[in-house]
Amino acid sequence: LFALVAVAIMMLLSCRFSFGALVVGSESMSGAIEKGDVIIYEAYSREPIAEGEVIVFDKEGVRTIHRVDDVQQIDGEMRYYTKGDANEERDTGYVTESEIVGTVIHRLPAIGYPTLMIDSLFD
Repeated sequence: LFALVAVAIMMLLSCRFSFGALVVGSESMSGAIEKGDVIIYEAYSREPIAEGEVIVFDKEGVRTIHRVDDVQQIDGEMRYYTKGDANEERDTGYVTESEIVGTVIHRLPAIGYPTLMIDSLFD
């Protein structure tokens, strides 16, 4: 119950303080973030992102939560290469600053499972 109240409070604050919450729907970050967890992220503010940080990004219409594996600046553009902790290979391509939604700041274990179960009914 506490976790649900915490998520509700974070969702209300997200409108005012640039935070967001997402239910994790895959196992690509297993070990650090599990399927069914809810992550809280802070909206990206153009601050430098370091290797090892976990980011939320939109790539080709898909919202993803992965760890930054490498950062390069090429021709004045920051390029972030990402990888899921449980994946053997780095993600294809790179993430640009315009695709970054935010950086993960907290994890609420397992409280997103009801959402995943409801979603599965409509798939």
